[in-house]
Amino acid sequence: MPQIPLIHFPRKQTDDLDWIKPLKQFIKTTSTDENQYANEYSILNKLRQDIQETSMDLTSRDMLYNTRYYGQLEFLGLRFPIDEKNVRVLFKWYCAFTNKPICQYSLAYEKACVMFNIAATLSAIGATQDRSEEDGVKKAYHSFQSSAGVFEYINTNFLHAPSVDLEKDTIQSLYEIMLAQAQEVLCEKQINKFKKPNMISKLSAQTSWYYENIISRISISVQKKIFKKYWLQLCQIKQRFYKSIAHLNKALVNEENDMYGEALAHLIIAKKQCHEASKLCSSLLLSISASNKLKFDSMSYFNNVIKSFYIQIQEKENKLNHDNDYIYHQPIVNEKCLKPLEKLSMVKATPIQEIYINHNVQELVGHDIFHKFIPLSVHESASLYSEEKAKLIRKELEKCENADLKLITTLDHLDLPKTLKQYKYDDSTILEELSKIPEDIIEFSEIISDQENECKISLLFNNFSNLKEKINKNLNETEFILDEEERESETMRKKYMHKWTQSPSSSLTPSMRKELLLYKENFASYIRSDSHSISEYQSSAQEINILIGGEKAIKNFYKQEINKVICENSNKNLLDIDDYNDIQNKVSEIENMLRKLSIIKRERQTTLNDLKEKISNDDISNTLIFKKIKPNTEKQFFSSELEKYKHHEIRLSETVYHQDQILQNLLSVFEDLQHISSKSPAQKWARINETTTGISNSFREAYKKYCNTKPEIL
Repeated sequence: MPQIPLIHFPRKQTDDLDWIKPLKQFIKTTSTDENQYANEYSILNKLRQDIQETSMDLTSRDMLYNTRYYGQLEFLGLRFPIDEKNVRVLFKWYCAFTNKPICQYSLAYEKACVMFNIAATLSAIGATQDRSEEDGVKKAYHSFQSSAGVFEYINTNFLHAPSVDLEKDTIQSLYEIMLAQAQEVLCEKQINKFKKPNMISKLSAQTSWYYENIISRISISVQKKIFKKYWLQLCQIKQRFYKSIAHLNKALVNEENDMYGEALAHLIIAKKQCHEASKLCSSLLLSISASNKLKFDSMSYFNNVIKSFYIQIQEKENKLNHDNDYIYHQPIVNEKCLKPLEKLSMVKATPIQEIYINHNVQELVGHDIFHKFIPLSVHESASLYSEEKAKLIRKELEKCENADLKLITTLDHLDLPKTLKQYKYDDSTILEELSKIPEDIIEFSEIISDQENECKISLLFNNFSNLKEKINKNLNETEFILDEEERESETMRKKYMHKWTQSPSSSLTPSMRKELLLYKENFASYIRSDSHSISEYQSSAQEINILIGGEKAIKNFYKQEINKVICENSNKNLLDIDDYNDIQNKVSEIENMLRKLSIIKRERQTTLNDLKEKISNDDISNTLIFKKIKPNTEKQFFSSELEKYKHHEIRLSETVYHQDQILQNLLSVFEDLQHISSKSPAQKWARINETTTGISNSFREAYKKYCNTKPEIL
């Protein structure tokens, strides 16, 4: 369907170029294997080739290709010095208006040309929309403003234009045309929807004003044959046409307010402007070849629109003249006395960062192709940053280690939490806690029980006693026999005198008597030694018998002895009860502080581990690249980067501070606990502990005596 024509701009053309060779040569100079980036070279070359394929039917595709390539150029410029001295790539582009070739080694030139084509593509997208549809109106409106934003970006960031199409005045003209057409699209929409005359008047006046400015700006460029004469003619027609619309709608507003004199004055101006627009349009139409069907059809349509509008003005003028002549009789206001038309601008250039606000830029551009390549200067800066990170870690680690050491030392000094058992248990709990049998005592009991099962020591004692009696009896009998034999020998010798020829017994038995005496002495010595062992054994007989009785007997004995101590201290007075309550309160308070200290220590360790992990994974190489950090600004940048760990530092300092506060309170409360004077659980615990320790030692001594005695009597 024909519609009022809009201007769009030609795109710049370019020749093929090769990124591979210059990039490989540069990477080789950095002592890096240049062949490892073969895939990256190919991808970049393919992106460059894609932007050379232009088609009016594929404007969205062109937009994507140019955007993707431009994004990679931005990445590339951060990693490689692309200029005549380093990465030498000769960029050749043709002026969009003169077709003159311009060659430069500057990456900025390549980027400016790509940006120009993005803006031109946006202008084509906007100009070719079907504005009879709501979506077409929106797309055209946003495309023109986006194109203006790109042109504005070019003028701001690329100051040294090597070609006419990139000159500041040229770009400014293109920028203004885009804003004018965005305003026109919105104005056209309001007219087609028959919105209020006051609004249409303001929008149309602004549209006319935009085109008026453009006419004065592009006239010289048209004379120099930079811009097409058609653009100037179209702007001249639209300037008058929209001015005519503005005055007509202002007349409608005056009519509503019964201001017929002013209304007729505005209609006269509207009619004049519309007539001029019609003449210009007819003249332009005659100059357009019928072979250019698209342009011819749209201009024919525009010409008919202007003519229809002229008829509408005439009809309105006739009606108001009639009403004024017969009813209102208001004089027609002189044109010079009319107030200037109010204008309302509804457009602005879309900042380049907002053009893709509804798109995922990462998906459009893709990841940085050469993200693996880190410039040497960045490596050096990253190394310095690593040193700063290491300093931070060492500082925080030392802080945490000192805090942990202080905590451990304090708790060890107070013997906490173990010592709290002395204060918090009642008699039954103390009995159960301190009547626990040491492992070695149970082991001794098991050993003795096993030995008793093999051979009871009581039986050995009986056997040993019987053996002693038998030995003693045999020795005495032997001595008696020798004495008897000697008496008989002496009696017979005295009786028979010289007739008794047998040798005296005393001369025959000296050796026997000597041997017998030795046996008796040894036996007496053995008896004395054995009596000592038996006496030692019997001094621990009770404990040995309990050990023989097993674990149950031992536990009962512990409890029995503990109960004696408990009974000795069972009488309480009112002061004791008060002290007991104070003690339990202090114990609860200390336990609560110990829990807090445990939580603080755990939180400190968690925070420290998190800090270590984050610092370990903190690679700012790409940040250094993207932010273009210079050597003389590194310290300031590092400080800024390390600020992200400030929360960890503060949190760790807080844990140390809170720990110190709690430890200080803990020492105070623990001192109060120790100074409470009464028959406290602690005192009772100490006495019972002393008793159980004595019992355990007596069992150990009994075991030794058992082990020493039994072999002697086997």
